Amino acid sequence: DANNQRIEKNCSRLEVLLEQSQAYSDKIDAQHKTANELFDEVRDNAQEIAERRKQILANHHGVVENKKHIAKML
Repeated sequence: DANNQRIEKNCSRLEVLLEQSQAYSDKIDAQHKTANELFDEVRDNAQEIAERRKQILANHHGVVENKKHIAKML
């Protein structure tokens, strides 16, 4: 009789643990999805920053050339 009670108690505890485990799995999946989305945003931002840096350097080169041209005219 005591053994049957122990078995029933363990089964009910197991059900609770399984439910908790599933809830944690769902949370992990959601967090993983969010992390991947943020990673994609960071990567996209890094690419945009690199493009802007190229444009800035190109503009800087143009400014230097214009300064040289103006200096010659003076």
